[in-house]
Amino acid sequence: MKFFWKIYSAVFICFVLIVTAMSVFIIKSQIANATESMINQQKTVGSIMIDELEKGYLVDKMPFQSLKSLTEHKSFGFWWLVKPSGEVYLADDIKSIGIRAFTCFPQASRSLGDNAISITGNNEIVFIQKFGYGSNKMSFWLGFTTKDIQLAKNKIISTTITFAFVSLAVLGLMIYFVINHLIMPIRKLTVAAGKIGSGQFDCEVDKQSNDEIGLLADAFNKMIADLKQTTTSIDNLNREISDRNKAEEKINTSQKLLHRIINLLPLRVFWKDKNLKFLGCNEIFAKDAGENRPEDLIGKDDFQTSLKEQAKNYQDEDKSVITSGKSMLYIEERQITPKGDKILLKTNKVPLTDLQGNIIGILGTYEDITDRKQAEDALGKSEKRFRAIFNSTFQFTGLMTLDGTLVEANQSAIDYAGLKLEDVINRPFWETHWWKGNKERVQKLKESIRLAASGEFVRYEVELHGTGDTMDIFDFSIKPVFGPDGKVTFLVPEGRNITEHKKAEKLLLESEERYRILFESSIEGIGLSKGNQVINANPALLEIFGYDNLEEFLKVPLLEHVAPESRSFIDDNQRKMQRGESIDNRFEYRIIRKDGQTRDLEILIKHIQIGNDTYAQSTFRDITERKQSEIKLLEINR
Repeated sequence: MKFFWKIYSAVFICFVLIVTAMSVFIIKSQIANATESMINQQKTVGSIMIDELEKGYLVDKMPFQSLKSLTEHKSFGFWWLVKPSGEVYLADDIKSIGIRAFTCFPQASRSLGDNAISITGNNEIVFIQKFGYGSNKMSFWLGFTTKDIQLAKNKIISTTITFAFVSLAVLGLMIYFVINHLIMPIRKLTVAAGKIGSGQFDCEVDKQSNDEIGLLADAFNKMIADLKQTTTSIDNLNREISDRNKAEEKINTSQKLLHRIINLLPLRVFWKDKNLKFLGCNEIFAKDAGENRPEDLIGKDDFQTSLKEQAKNYQDEDKSVITSGKSMLYIEERQITPKGDKILLKTNKVPLTDLQGNIIGILGTYEDITDRKQAEDALGKSEKRFRAIFNSTFQFTGLMTLDGTLVEANQSAIDYAGLKLEDVINRPFWETHWWKGNKERVQKLKESIRLAASGEFVRYEVELHGTGDTMDIFDFSIKPVFGPDGKVTFLVPEGRNITEHKKAEKLLLESEERYRILFESSIEGIGLSKGNQVINANPALLEIFGYDNLEEFLKVPLLEHVAPESRSFIDDNQRKMQRGESIDNRFEYRIIRKDGQTRDLEILIKHIQIGNDTYAQSTFRDITERKQSEIKLLEINR
């Protein structure tokens, strides 16, 4: 098909080029003839008008009727009577009178003589001819538009292009049918050759003529018949060879697969003949026996391997199996490796029989269970340690499946309810003794189990049942346990009895509330400070120092409130405290209030140790009035 289109495209492109060249030639010649004919026609009209003007001018008359009929001509542009000076004397358009003709058509000034001339502009053709005699000789200018010429050109071009397209379409169809008639037999031969190349010999090419192509079709059909007969014989032979190769390949594959399976087994595998010579083994057994490859062990016995120290025991077992015909299964025995390590084996030995069931040797396997035994021992010890820790904790701990079934509980939880382990395990957690008697509590537990199963940690406080009617408060939580794949595998419920803590917490809150009431309602100022910084103050202390806002008071260091006359005394007390020396817990000093007033205070200090820090709890009493009364009394006594 591609060949057909290549030929068709090449022939069609040639015809397109020929038709295009002919069309261009026709368009150019037709346009030139039409242009020349129309220009000559317009020249003739111009000559006639000049003759009539010249005749009328001689008898001192203007042929206005002729000029009027001229303006009705379809190609008429303008007419002017131009003086020798170049000024338009008369014109069809009054606006043109007086203009300079040579300014509009400068090329006329260079070529105007006594003979008539024609000038071609962009859109018009102008004919100029002088007439008259003597010094009054004038020139008549007649302009025609080129619109008719352009229309004629367009018509010629469109007609020629239409003819070209029609010609190409007709030629294309003719070429298609002619080439198709010639190529079709060749295409059929090509298709048939492709089928033969792919092994299809049942095709035949139709003979449609007796020419050379018909003879070629006969020869092709004969060749197909000969190839079909030859191929059938070859196919039969290839099929037999292929079947034999497939059978051998299956046997080889099966043998290789068997060896591959034996070598991939985590077990050591070996087999011996009746003389206890090795017939074969897998790779890991060969390495245990001190050989690099299984082939190196064939024909040897146990005494010729690195396992010769245990060889006698092994052969005694082998002889027993061969003689009795009974298998020895799951025997644990020790072995010394080529490196001198002692390992524990689990060995199996069975009689090796042929297809008739006759014993021809022994087949044995063993696996190194040293790590497993050590792991089992470690797991047992770990389980005992876990049980000891699990059951000795005061905290209640258990293990649940994702649906809320309790599968484990520690002894603390069991003893608290006065139960046995079998009373609670393998039951829904909410149906156990701890949760009975409250639907809302059970419903919240179910919802918490659902959230934990989705991977969320849940924690809240709840009251649970103990022995009899005992009820205690528990800090209860459910923690999801994630597997290696990131999915939740188990849930761990935990409960810590916080009843006593809650009671202590309540007493502490009550004590704090009492202290707060005493602190805030005291008529004496009470403050807590650390070094030079006030930590807290009651309303009475704020009033003494003249503050309305606690935050504002706490921002001011203590020494800034001390009056200058008392500052050395306060500084001396602070230095003694820093050196660890004792000072009087009760003393007097003077302060400056926020409003600038001075007041005399009596202070009682008690030092409190909180962690590694020392705080001072101070009680302030305003003794200003008392001091003033004492001063007045002294003055009176004097």
